[in-house]
Amino acid sequence: MEFREPIKILAVRDRDIEALERAASGGAFSVLARPIIEAKGVVFGARMFDGGEVRHVAARSLDEVSTLQGSAYVQSDTSGVYCEVANAVQAGIPTLFVGTPCQCAAVVSYLKARKSIVDLESCNNLIVCDLICHGVPNAELFHSYQVWLARKCRTDDGVHSFKFRTKRNGWGLYYYYYYYRNGRKHEVCEPGDYDPYYASFLRGETYRECCYRCPFARRERVTDFTIGDYWGIESIHPDFYNSKGVSVVLVNTEKALHYFDDYAAMGCDHILSDLDSAVRENHNLNAPTKRPISRDSFLVAIEQRRVEGDMDVLFDKDLKPKKSVKRFVKRLLPAGTFSALKRAVKMVTR
Repeated sequence: MEFREPIKILAVRDRDIEALERAASGGAFSVLARPIIEAKGVVFGARMFDGGEVRHVAARSLDEVSTLQGSAYVQSDTSGVYCEVANAVQAGIPTLFVGTPCQCAAVVSYLKARKSIVDLESCNNLIVCDLICHGVPNAELFHSYQVWLARKCRTDDGVHSFKFRTKRNGWGLYYYYYYYRNGRKHEVCEPGDYDPYYASFLRGETYRECCYRCPFARRERVTDFTIGDYWGIESIHPDFYNSKGVSVVLVNTEKALHYFDDYAAMGCDHILSDLDSAVRENHNLNAPTKRPISRDSFLVAIEQRRVEGDMDVLFDKDLKPKKSVKRFVKRLLPAGTFSALKRAVKMVTR
């Protein structure tokens, strides 16, 4: 696998307001996907379905692309999708594949093995884009969580439209879902550290074991593009900060550079940045997530709950977020105020 130093670093914000609202950060995914769809191409990415299933699927319209937007903090099922990508590439169809770094490396290796491509750089109808990745829990844990959540909320028919990232309170780590109880709709939108699954994800306890040794968590990349949240941009490029989010985009190949300049750039606002700034609060561009000591306690707890056949206890007790002054203050303030105060402090002290 060939690792490359990024050629250019950009801060990006989608000009399509609706697409920006759906995006986890600045909408870089939709910015890169639109030219592919306009060229009658196909976009492959992860989609979350009701019930908690996350699966890589093909999108051939902008409406279908919109279902792939947002973050999914769980391992997606890629069964059969690499073959679909190979068939599209061999047919000469403009193709974009977006996934975690290991999924992107896998699809490139698969395409080479099938002789669909010689190398990534020379295949002009394929763009591969990886996400800045902390690590992913497995799908079984997320499914158990969704079952627990539906039971806890006493829903009529489960949880609907679960989103790990919503902008109802601005750009940040807020989750959203709705459910029906006795025919009445209830909506939930709270900070991620209020929820047992989300909070344990943020603590880095629940990732797959191999994620703590990830060979792709480094500045050099194996894809055409790398995208993610531009955390800390309010102190790095304060004039470009936007409460609806900003993406960082690493342009890693000459092919990607031409694609962005010729097709994607017209759909977004963007400024030049630098790698050191991008890495500052995106630590997984430097190294894998450090395996926390609490990881061992999590493994003991999940094995015990599996043996007992009661996974609800895992979320009710073992992963329950601990009380903190920070969470107490956030509860007292209007939605989004705590994040705004943090940004203001950063700008004053920079």
